[in-house]
Amino acid sequence: MFFPPLISGQRHKQAFLPCRVPGFSLVEVVMLIAVLGVLATVAVTMVGKQKSAVLGTKLESDVSSLNHHVVMYLADGGTLTGLTNPQAVLDKLKRSRLQADLQSHTGGASGRLVDTRLKAKITTTAQADGSPRAKWNSRTERFELTTGGGQAVTEFYFDETLRNTDFGTDSTRRVGRVKYNSSTRGWVWGGAGASSSIAYQSPGSTGGNGITDLFDPNESVPTA
Repeated sequence: MFFPPLISGQRHKQAFLPCRVPGFSLVEVVMLIAVLGVLATVAVTMVGKQKSAVLGTKLESDVSSLNHHVVMYLADGGTLTGLTNPQAVLDKLKRSRLQADLQSHTGGASGRLVDTRLKAKITTTAQADGSPRAKWNSRTERFELTTGGGQAVTEFYFDETLRNTDFGTDSTRRVGRVKYNSSTRGWVWGGAGASSSIAYQSPGSTGGNGITDLFDPNESVPTA
């Protein structure tokens, strides 16, 4: 059978045409790598900012709690005068009253006020990202948040090596005592500077005859 040469040549060319494999061109691969790089940069930046925000929120909460304990300590006769280092303040709050004072103490802060493991991570320069640090103000006797330089705390954390550390007793707390008078069955309250020799004294008049009825529940409310 005879075939025309033209047709035969066309079939020959079609038999040896190269087969195309689907894929990405070099330009498409470069563009994909660039896009992935941008996405990775954005993700790392967002994660870093989120971590900084979490640490800032924790620090703010820790400062609020510590200032609450400081107020309680000072109101119960404690003193932080002369302390300028944040860690020294924490260590002072870890001390308890003297054993002899505990037997007659009626305040709300007989023992230590913070965990013995509590430690302050102190730096002397401001944070590069502008996040706050906790600075001890010795004049107002409280922790304050700051973004400036100087000695301040970047983080409060637990140091497990301090778990069993004994920080001793606090001999600087003012004494406030109460003693039971067994002879007259009454309590004797001592002031902040009271000594162990507080004694019961019978109440007496400061002058005047006084009144016989201190409270009358049936009395009318004054109109003027």
